[in-house]
Amino acid sequence: MRYPWLRDSWQQLMQALQQQRLAHAIGILWQPELATDNLLQTLSQRLLCLTPKPLSACGKCKSCQLFQAGTHPDFYRLGEADARIGVDDIRQLSTRLSSTANQGQSKVALLMRAEQMTDAAANALLKTLEEPTDDTYIVVAPSRYGQLLPTIASRLQRYQVQPPKRDILQQWLAQYSGQVAIDESVLQRFTERPLAALAYLQQSDTEVTDHTEQLLLALVQQQPWPTLNDREQAGDWLQASIETLQELVRVSSALNHQQLRYPQLQTAIKQWLIQAAVDVDSLQHWLHQAQQLLRWQHEQKGLAINLLLQQQWLTWQHGQRW
Repeated sequence: MRYPWLRDSWQQLMQALQQQRLAHAIGILWQPELATDNLLQTLSQRLLCLTPKPLSACGKCKSCQLFQAGTHPDFYRLGEADARIGVDDIRQLSTRLSSTANQGQSKVALLMRAEQMTDAAANALLKTLEEPTDDTYIVVAPSRYGQLLPTIASRLQRYQVQPPKRDILQQWLAQYSGQVAIDESVLQRFTERPLAALAYLQQSDTEVTDHTEQLLLALVQQQPWPTLNDREQAGDWLQASIETLQELVRVSSALNHQQLRYPQLQTAIKQWLIQAAVDVDSLQHWLHQAQQLLRWQHEQKGLAINLLLQQQWLTWQHGQRW
């Protein structure tokens, strides 16, 4: 497996499968910066494989070939991009799952960004989870379990993916970036985002492209703020805004140097917090609002998130609640 931090979760899944303890409803958080999409796809292929190996799909049977071609008739994937998952989508899925598997093996449904389900869709899914058909696996992958209906979340057999330890991250980055010596600041900044760390090291220019760092520098060192001219950019900047606020909370809470993502900015952040008279409660309030924007982005098509996000940035600059 290319991503070593996925191995523990994979071994747990395979052990449960071999011991016939793998539930029909599986929960794995959708964490793109930890390559969980790779884990989800690999698990789906293994469950559908006709002649599996002990710890992987064979990669050669007809089922594997269909899966690799993206045409497997017993594999259903919902929740792409920012599309909502509606009640009709779930009803159609339930109908398909109730039929006999085309390839005579399992049927697998993968619900990416499962928090995008409407309430009606979630209730329809609940009925399917309560009355599962044989040889059927439903893998629910939300960004956060707290965004699911409690009745859905409680029925999932959860598998957690942990970020890589520092030495594992360093070895992995050295292997795939081609750089023998990985700067300590990169390891600390991207502790929970190995794929972002690799992209950062592989970039051809020397300009700062880390959105979170850009926001921190704009806030505490009065560097230029980004300009959001369209909604396409808003998603990345919204996630960076949440990470920025989380770092401010860590500094404001007096966490030690090793627990910060941007330790080189610790002094500047402390000075800004004092000058702007911003306390932890205000930061938590802003963080809540940013997370609410993230929910709105998933729930309301056409919403001008870029304008709302810029409005929030203005409140940061003035140390105000909104």
